[in-house]
Amino acid sequence: MVVQQGQPVHIWGWADAGESISASMLGQTRSVITNANGQWELVLPKVKAGGPYTISIRGKTSVT
Repeated sequence: MVVQQGQPVHIWGWADAGESISASMLGQTRSVITNANGQWELVLPKVKAGGPYTISIRGKTSVT
């Protein structure tokens, strides 16, 4: 995935309705609960040019 430097990182997805989702990058973690349709969206902090950076998304399953 490519992210725009100097801009907040918007991440979204789908999971079970009411599921708790968290995303972490550069030591910052944000959490959200999915809506009734299972949709979620959150914003991670801006990043500087460089990388590579790792984003971990966790719910009932996880992906890095």
